[in-house]
Parts: sequence; structure tokens; C-alpha cells
Amino acid sequence: MADGDTVLSCGSGKLDSMAVTFDIGSLLDSDPAYWEGRPFVRGKRVTVQRIAIAHARGESASQIADDYDLELAEVHAALTYYFVNKDQIDADVAAYDAETERIATAKS
Repeated sequence: MADGDTVLSCGSGKLDSMAVTFDIGSLLDSDPAYWEGRPFVRGKRVTVQRIAIAHARGESASQIADDYDLELAEVHAALTYYFVNKDQIDADVAAYDAETERIATAKS
């Protein structure tokens, strides 16, 4: 084991950790032609915003995966993206909600 390697405690023994790298971009996509460029789960019609909103309502990652026919890894990738970009996505959701309210009020 080299200096700086992480050792994980595992019961009474020790387990050397190995570096695992995974690009969440392989699970998510963004295209200006779809959903105004909002990020979405690749190959699915589910945006990161939709997953973030479900999570904010208190749904677990497993529930979201079941509700939207997603793999759990896809939900976790979307939530990771959301938390890294939380301020921007929350602002987009607030702007959408405000516009929806404005249109509903104008029709009344």
C-alpha cells in the first residue's frame, strides 16, 4: 500500500480501497433541442429538475427510480448533478413556477 492510500475498516480486518472513477455524464445528457437545454437522464424523458422536485417532496431515490422507470444509478447521478448545480436549478424552477402563476392569473 502506498502512502496516502485510504484504508477502509471492515469488521475485524482491513480492506485496501481502490480508486473508482465514474463519469456521471455517461448517464445524463443535455441538448438545446430538448427541454430548453435542461439536463436529463440519457435515453429517458426525465429531467434532472423533475427528479430534484420529487426528491424535495420527500421521495426516496428508490421511489423516484420506481416512479419514473429509472435505474437507481440514474437517479443518484441526477441528484448529484442537482446538488452541484443547486442554485441554478432552483432558480430555473422558481422562474418556471412564477411564469406558470403569471399565465394562470392572466387567464382568470
